[in-house]
Amino acid sequence: MKHILFFTSLIFLKCFFLSVKAEEALTIKQQLDRIQLEVSDLNRAVFNKSFDPNDNSQNISLDDTERFTSIDIRIYDLEKDIKNLTLQFEEVIFRLDDIANYIQKIETEFNSNLEDIKNNSKIQKKFTNSNDLTDISEIKEENTLGTLVLSEESSNISTVEQKNPDEETLDADQEINNLSSEEQLQFALDQMMKKNYDKSKSMLQKFILNFPENQLSGSAHFWLGKIYQFETNYRKAAIIFGEGVQKFPNSIKAAEMYYELAKSLKEMSKTSEACKTLDILNQNYNNTKFSKDPEKIKDSLKCNDLS
Repeated sequence: MKHILFFTSLIFLKCFFLSVKAEEALTIKQQLDRIQLEVSDLNRAVFNKSFDPNDNSQNISLDDTERFTSIDIRIYDLEKDIKNLTLQFEEVIFRLDDIANYIQKIETEFNSNLEDIKNNSKIQKKFTNSNDLTDISEIKEENTLGTLVLSEESSNISTVEQKNPDEETLDADQEINNLSSEEQLQFALDQMMKKNYDKSKSMLQKFILNFPENQLSGSAHFWLGKIYQFETNYRKAAIIFGEGVQKFPNSIKAAEMYYELAKSLKEMSKTSEACKTLDILNQNYNNTKFSKDPEKIKDSLKCNDLS
């Protein structure tokens, strides 16, 4: 509404100034027409020796001095009128300059006000968006206690409390501990197959501690040693394999643990110990494929030269 009133006022001012300008221009034109008529009269008077356009013989008897005096007076009046017109014209020019400056000032103020309105609108929009974000964050903070779950049976709303990572780990370990020994070992092997080696090592070590008399601990020793071998930690692998064959000589993995122990000792440059391990393997487990030395480790170690 304010903008409409401003534009209406601006148009009214322009129309008013234009009307004033037209009136002044009309007045100047009328005076110029009058001066033109005066000049025409003077022209006829000079050439016809009379100021009466209808009777050129009327003033023939006048003295030349009087005649030129009259002409001089008329010329003086014309000069005075021309000066007045010049002043009026200059005044009109000054007024037009003032009007132009005033209109330019109004336009500048209008553009400035319009820019302020735009900026205020942007600020108000940002403020509104900020309030919306604040409301959203407040809603999120209110929901930090948990997630609401609707029970289909009782149609009651209950709150499921969120748990921190430590509590979730404890719960997961508790669930694993509730499994049978076979299921726990299988879970540890699944982690190894998924390349979660650290998790698998941790579970195998716990299994060995929790089930020291279980024959499955022999298999746990074997797979734990294989992980260390994969990590090129041959010393740790040799220790695990050595413990496994000592504690669980009847394990289904006993022969293979002897063979992997020999391989680990070879990598440690323990040639003599590796050859002795292969001899024990051949003596106690001569019916297995590992006693036949499938990778020919004994030949590479040149164990026959040591005997």
